[in-house]
Parts: sequence; C-alpha cells; structure tokens
Amino acid sequence: MKTYLCAAILLFSSACLFGQEKINTTVSGKEMSQGNNTAFTVFIPEASLKLAESKWKKYVAEKTFIETAAEDAGRLVENTYKTIANTVSSEKKRELSKQKIRIESINGEIISRGVVHENLTHLFLDIYARFNESAEGVQVSAFFQFSDSVFVSSQNVLPETLLAFENYIREFGVETYISVFDGKIKAAEKSLRELKRGAKSLKSGKKSFENAIARCESEISKNESNIELSGEQIKSANEKVNEIKNSMSGYTRKSLEYESLKELLKDREKERRKLLNQKKGYENKIRQQEIKIKHIEADIIENEKGQVKQQFDIQQQEQFIEELKNKRSNIK
Repeated sequence: MKTYLCAAILLFSSACLFGQEKINTTVSGKEMSQGNNTAFTVFIPEASLKLAESKWKKYVAEKTFIETAAEDAGRLVENTYKTIANTVSSEKKRELSKQKIRIESINGEIISRGVVHENLTHLFLDIYARFNESAEGVQVSAFFQFSDSVFVSSQNVLPETLLAFENYIREFGVETYISVFDGKIKAAEKSLRELKRGAKSLKSGKKSFENAIARCESEISKNESNIELSGEQIKSANEKVNEIKNSMSGYTRKSLEYESLKELLKDREKERRKLLNQKKGYENKIRQQEIKIKHIEADIIENEKGQVKQQFDIQQQEQFIEELKNKRSNIK
C-alpha cells in the first residue's frame, strides 16, 4: 500500500511553485535555414520538447483562418506595412481556400506554410520555428516569411505590427506554460486519488482488524463455556471415581467383585483424564486467542498512525494542488 506518496511529490513541487510566472519574449537576429533573420523568441520554463512541438503545431493550426485569407489575400492591412506588396492570384486564392496549412519538419525546423492570423495579417505567411531544449525548459524561435520570401523585421513593418508578432509568440508561450501546469495538476490529482484510496484502504483495514478481534473474543467466550462444562463433567467424573474406590474397600483383593470394580475404575479414570486434557485444550485455545488479540491491537495502533499520516499527506497534496492552480492562474 502506498501511503507516503506525498513526500516525493512535495519535494518535486518546489521547482514549479517558485518558477517564472510571466512569459517574456525577445526580438533579435538569429541564424536559421534561410540565413540570419529576425527571430521572435520565447522561453517556456519546465516544458519538454515533445510538449512544445506538439502545442506549436496545434497552435499554428488553430490560429489560422484560411477562409478569411482567401477573401482578403493580397490586401494590405491598413497602416500596417511600410513596403510589402504581398499578392496572391485569384486562382491561388481559390486553391488555398480549399487547403489546410501544411506543416513539415525540415533541417531541425518546423515549417508551417499558408498561415494567417487575424491579429497579424490577412496575408499568407510561412512560419519557421526552431526549438532548443534545456534542463530549465524549451526556447522557441519563430521566423515569419511573407509569400514574396521577405521575412518580417523592424525594417519592413511598423512597430505596432512587430509587437503583434511578438504577442503571437508570447501567447503561444503562455498557453504552453499553462499546459505544463495542467500536466502537473493532472499528475498531482492522480496522486491525490491514490492517497485517498490508501486512506480508504487503511480505514477498511482497521475495520477488518476490529472484526478479527470480535471473532477472537467470540472464540474465547465459546471456550470459556466449554471449560465451564468440562469443569462440571470433571467434577462428576471425580465423584464416580471416589464412589468406585469406596466400593472397592468393601471387598478383598483378588475377589471377583474387587477385580470387576478395578477394571471399572480404570475406565472412569481414563474418562477423567480425557476430560482434564480437553479442559487444558480449551485453556490453550483461549491463550492463543488472547495472544492473537494483542497482535491485532498492535496492528490497529499502526493502522491508526498510518491513517493520521495519510490524512496529513492528503491535506498537503490538496494544498499543493491549490498552489499549482493559483500559480497557473497567474501565468501571463
């Protein structure tokens, strides 16, 4: 039975309970498959590479609006760009309107083609994403490329547009960091359920111990009754033995009557010994049951200690989960 799960969990919790809450982004030039281009970078504490890549593919797909793009492709968002002439033919628009974005992994990059986000632009973008995992988490760098192969940078978009792209990657970081905590909360809640099952098992175990004591006491009571009955039978046997001895005193040795009474005396003494042994057997059974009760009572004491410890662990785990949830709600 697992009754001490919480200790390991609480030791593990310190890293996440005092970790970073605010997700920050940086914008700087970085090397990628298409050369040195502007990267929008976010660091996600405690995330795994597998989680970050999975969330990224889903994030890019969910933030894409092909229908809107097909209607408005080729139109610049008002007051957004300085010098981008991103045009898409009507034939291409019809083709894209029927397609989902294409996501592929090439040379260590996840490339999402045909992406449109309502808060960024109604123009089609290709997004190159690079992921670097460390012991502390995962760093994600995204590069945004227009259909004319120009990468988004401070040289070709207005500051507010640059901020929109930065917010795009930051929002991904927030959502992924929240997923990290969702995973922790799910694992912690599973451990809590195990602790509660352990508490229930301990409670049931105590009830079983109490029932075992009741059975022992019933056996003791039954044997006490048997001892009482044996005592009466032994008393009767003693009286019969004494009666035969008294009768034998009235006959001479080796007389037929004496020899007959002698044989009868042997039978009565044999019956008496049997009753005495039977009484001893009942007494031994009582002693065995009393020893058993002492052992069970010791088990009950340990069980009660275990229940107290289990309840403490449950309270600690519930507090830990609440802290995780509070931490999750503060991610921004």
